[in-house]
Amino acid sequence: MGVGRTLTIVAKSDGAVAWIVESRTYEDGYQVHAVDRTGSRLLAVCSDIEPHSLALAGSILRWTQGGKPMSASLN
Repeated sequence: MGVGRTLTIVAKSDGAVAWIVESRTYEDGYQVHAVDRTGSRLLAVCSDIEPHSLALAGSILRWTQGGKPMSASLN
């Protein structure tokens, strides 16, 4: 999970974490991953993810993909 060069990491005080990697195993370019109390998951795989756009506001994880804002909960 998340194999490749890590470009951005965000974390909550409870240990939940999310990150963007430059993928070595997919030709799609970048992956957004999260691990929190619900488990680990792959949130996005795409060549047009802005690699340094990952941000955390409270429990809302945000990144830019294809010029559009994307979001997910980080519990």
